[in-house]
Amino acid sequence: MSHRPELNVAHALNLVRAAAKYSTTHDRRADQDAGGLAYAHFGAPVGVVGWALALAGAGIDELEAMGERSVRELYRTDFLSVGLTLGALVVFDGAQRSERAGEPHAQVLDRATAVATRYVELVCCSDGLVSHHPSPVDLSLLAIA
Repeated sequence: MSHRPELNVAHALNLVRAAAKYSTTHDRRADQDAGGLAYAHFGAPVGVVGWALALAGAGIDELEAMGERSVRELYRTDFLSVGLTLGALVVFDGAQRSERAGEPHAQVLDRATAVATRYVELVCCSDGLVSHHPSPVDLSLLAIA
């Protein structure tokens, strides 16, 4: 079994943010041409999640081979060359659900951020790291610039 880099919740959110900013109008047209479900189309990443995975190191051939499967299914079947923690998975899944619903890239990022925040709140609370009356999570803990 080969060792692959593993993205955590902060890395995944930073990649989604970068991909949302990097995506262009051309990407949106290509995404529509691909039916909004593909990770790559005509040899280039498509959509926020496709670009985020490409920025994380997934190759075009791999992105194209992913077809229309959800990131959850790809994670479950260990298809990704990029390792994901559970936190990274929920960020990509939240972004993908938003993207597949046809939401604009800014809303895709908002959804991914909300999912990351909720995930951190759940993990912190379940590990006893937060008092019984938790305050909202400080996103600076995720090292988001």
